[in-house]
Amino acid sequence: MSTDRNETLELLEWDTSFFGFRIARVKGEALGDMKQMDAWCRENDIACVYYLARSDDSRGAAKAEDNGFHLVDVRMTYQRETGMIIWPEGKLPEIRVFTAADMPALMAMAGSRFQDTRFYHDPQFPREKCDGLYRKWIEASCEGYAQIVLVSTDGGKANGFITCHVDDKTKMGKIGLLAVDEGSTSRHVGTSLVLRALEAFADKGMARVEVVTQGRNIGSQRLYQRCGFLSASCGLHFHKWYRPAGGNRG
Repeated sequence: MSTDRNETLELLEWDTSFFGFRIARVKGEALGDMKQMDAWCRENDIACVYYLARSDDSRGAAKAEDNGFHLVDVRMTYQRETGMIIWPEGKLPEIRVFTAADMPALMAMAGSRFQDTRFYHDPQFPREKCDGLYRKWIEASCEGYAQIVLVSTDGGKANGFITCHVDDKTKMGKIGLLAVDEGSTSRHVGTSLVLRALEAFADKGMARVEVVTQGRNIGSQRLYQRCGFLSASCGLHFHKWYRPAGGNRG
């Protein structure tokens, strides 16, 4: 087997371990020499390659399509400053810091509320693995991967959550995961979580906040726009498969 090092590609060890087949990612914005890339992937038993192209790079997107990559997602990035926050009127849900007792409710939401993401829209990824990915993500976030995890409650039970990451060097905060329970009847849960997160970011000294969502997730985009976020960039997520991984849409 060839080396895991390559000028154009990098092996993603976490993704490979979690999904159970070897996954790589294109470094940067250019695909480079496709013959060399294909040869390296076959030599290293790569099953899937991720490629994030700029939405304004029509040549890059066309090259991807011509060489067996398939578009699986539109990546929307939004940003805003942590300045003035305008809260909606009326009764709002309680927002507080995560506690260990919230974990079962958060795990249940994480396993069912992210079906707009690219993994669910690529039939090669097994559905149960996609569910497990987001359960693992919220679990890791609550165990320290995220610096801040906030939950909303209804009758004392968690009915929404948001995870927050801070970067003291860039002063840029990032929202990781946001979910609201499908059965929640509380109003403004998502809005309250985002606005309270903005306050928490400001308390940590962050000047700006960034969040990434999917082009197909119109509800999420509208939520962030209502909370003062503006579009900052748009990218195109492509996947290329070198061998079947056994997934399905079920």
